[in-house]
Amino acid sequence: MAVVTLNRLMLERVIANAANLIGDATQEFNRATERVQIRAGSVVAQEVREAVASIRAEIQKDIESARLNARELINELHQTQSQSRRGQRPVFGLMAGAGLFAAGVFAGMFLR
Repeated sequence: MAVVTLNRLMLERVIANAANLIGDATQEFNRATERVQIRAGSVVAQEVREAVASIRAEIQKDIESARLNARELINELHQTQSQSRRGQRPVFGLMAGAGLFAAGVFAGMFLR
């Protein structure tokens, strides 16, 4: 009976030590996992910053390209309007001259 009790006490002590070692190992594993997560978070954050910077640069290029295209379109529109106005001036002059001629003819017919 004393041997069984002694064996039981030894088994309980070994189990308690094993439980303590397992608990310590679990805590160390959790701390290591947290450190890895922090490092991974830093790496992901850096990659996100780089991706955002790249996207921002591409958007800026697109804006510059659109600005240049808009400027070219405005210049073409201005040239087209200037050309149409140049064509309208002689037509207006001819119409005014024809109106004055017609007015002179009518005035001559009534004054006779």
